[in-house]
Amino acid sequence: MAKHIVERCVEKGVGRINVGDLEGVRDDENGESKNWGTHGNLDLHGWAFDRFTSILEYKAKVEGIEVV
Repeated sequence: MAKHIVERCVEKGVGRINVGDLEGVRDDENGESKNWGTHGNLDLHGWAFDRFTSILEYKAKVEGIEVV
């Protein structure tokens, strides 16, 4: 996913990617865990968001794109 995002940014001439606060991304508006179905839950809860952000920063830096 990070590679795809960076490729699209290069195509569009984007110089900065802003990453929002990922805290609570797995929670619904009541603070409960979101239910995305059996397969969706495995995908969502299996994502290492900190690792994804690090990979995104690395791939973007190679292309001269800032990540904040």
